[in-house]
Amino acid sequence: MVGAACAPPEEGEVAALRTAGRGTAEPETRVGELSWPSRGQAPLTGGTLTLLSDGVAAAADPDRSLVAFVDLSQHRVRGTVKLPPGSQPTRSVEDGAGNLQVLLRGTGQVATLSPKTLTVVALESVCAEPRGITWDGVQRRTLIACATGELISRPLEGPASVMRPGGELRDVMVRGTGVVVSTFRASRLSTVTPEGVARPLGVPPRVPFGVFEDAPVAFVPNTAWKTLALPSGALAMVHQRSVDGDVRSTTELAGPEFVLETTTTYVPRVVKAPAYYGGDIVVMDPVDHTTERAVCTTGVVRSAVTVFSPDGTVRGSHEVLGILPIDAAASPSGLELAVVAAGNHQVTRVNLAAVTSVEGRACGPVQRPAPSPADDAIGQPTGVTYLPDGALLVHSRQPARLLVLEPDNTVREAFWLPEDGPPATPGHTLFHTAPKAVACASCHPEGGDDGHVWKLPGLVRRTQPLTGGIARTAPYHWSGDRADMRDILNDTFVNRMGGNAQDTSVVADLTAFLDALPARVTSAPVGVEQVKQGKSVFSAVGCGSCHAGPLLTNNASVDVGTGAVFQVPSLVGLGARAPYMHDGCATTMRERFTKPGCGGTKHGDVSKLSAVELDALVDYLTTL
Repeated sequence: MVGAACAPPEEGEVAALRTAGRGTAEPETRVGELSWPSRGQAPLTGGTLTLLSDGVAAAADPDRSLVAFVDLSQHRVRGTVKLPPGSQPTRSVEDGAGNLQVLLRGTGQVATLSPKTLTVVALESVCAEPRGITWDGVQRRTLIACATGELISRPLEGPASVMRPGGELRDVMVRGTGVVVSTFRASRLSTVTPEGVARPLGVPPRVPFGVFEDAPVAFVPNTAWKTLALPSGALAMVHQRSVDGDVRSTTELAGPEFVLETTTTYVPRVVKAPAYYGGDIVVMDPVDHTTERAVCTTGVVRSAVTVFSPDGTVRGSHEVLGILPIDAAASPSGLELAVVAAGNHQVTRVNLAAVTSVEGRACGPVQRPAPSPADDAIGQPTGVTYLPDGALLVHSRQPARLLVLEPDNTVREAFWLPEDGPPATPGHTLFHTAPKAVACASCHPEGGDDGHVWKLPGLVRRTQPLTGGIARTAPYHWSGDRADMRDILNDTFVNRMGGNAQDTSVVADLTAFLDALPARVTSAPVGVEQVKQGKSVFSAVGCGSCHAGPLLTNNASVDVGTGAVFQVPSLVGLGARAPYMHDGCATTMRERFTKPGCGGTKHGDVSKLSAVELDALVDYLTTL
């Protein structure tokens, strides 16, 4: 069994040691009585659509824990397969036996489904956080990449094996006899040797943007939502870029006006740039002075496509239209890429042949957005694939349906999918929808964090994760200056992002959705005795005086010698959320204790620890 391979005999004991002393979990926070509460709903992850070799489409529904099969040639929904409650089926692949293998993010399993009989053939544990899956036709095996660092090989016949290349793995791809993996927040590509060793292959470029008040401003890559292997051997990564520099500068450098390129597709137009968190961009035709919606963005988080040559060098990197680009697909020729953006319900086709330079604005002729029909038929897209004739098949989460889009972006056909309940809850919708140029999920992908360190006016702050029981860790922000979720929304969503104030029921529903998101887990190869010793050191140096209780925080705001008064963060899921500290000064757990200026004796005095004791403490914290 794969589960046995991924869970060594000591793992259960280690898990018990990790949680020992946290006390009994507090009762659930009641945040509102709603007919379909967001509590327990899955954050948007993308990759919910797979086209099988016989023309049947499989659409995964993580909210209802089912997979729907649509026979495109017969123009009908064939039926659905129910999976265990809370299993959250997402990405899938057709194996060599004609079955569909589906990752279950909620339960750490892979389900083998028969599209013909609409039954569950097998259900097996694989790892704590399965993320990417592909079929290796040469070695006739399924490869599964896990955010906990494992790469699992499941042959069609014979026992599974586990490699541990490490990293927050996202996608796994087969190129010839080689294997390539991507990492999620770090947006990095690596090759994996047959022995399971990860070797760096490539990263998207840092994109210079200009100089603001004598300081350089650039956009840096993070959050690699989807990476694909192209027929040419090249690789295409759809990721985000975040501003590295004073966030005010992205507007002041962009405007107040700039002119788009003159091409055969676009006439020269003048763009009036909005506030730095994004706004309604007005595009004016200089000839007839008419206005239309913009084809550019000035948000502090932007979507991009980076194309890598087979050797990992960057061939080009362009910003693309759309907010929250959670999925993408390559055309059969490999010359075009379709990107679906859940944050503003957009589908964009990107001409990959034109991605041969590094561009910092999504204003060029390399993309063609699909306009939403009058009835908003595109809905909230979470999956996309190409049909053999060049049309796009798009999976919409809400309304639940599949759409066939012609090359000119008109809707050819729509398939309504079975629904067991209304998934369009206000909190979930608010979190994933952009009021202007960014969504909450842009900085908190899948409810966690992007690992980015922001340079706000007079402040340097690392994005905080929202997982692991956020409702019980108030007050919020690093400084603890926001009393509750409404306070947070008014400060961030309304004042910074340009959204509207929300009523009590929406705030309650958002709180319920976030509070139910589990903390990230790790599967660090740490033995029982090492965890025991590390836990003892943790207590001996006084960490437990602040990091106590079920969430390992007392919710107080204190000065521990790091420059100001900060709220004590929860340590639940700590091992999976580097960099550390309010300013991201520690890129690794060890740097938290060894890097000058990134700790201090008031923040747990480790100066008298032996090397063995420090090792044990670091290993223990890594497993939290």
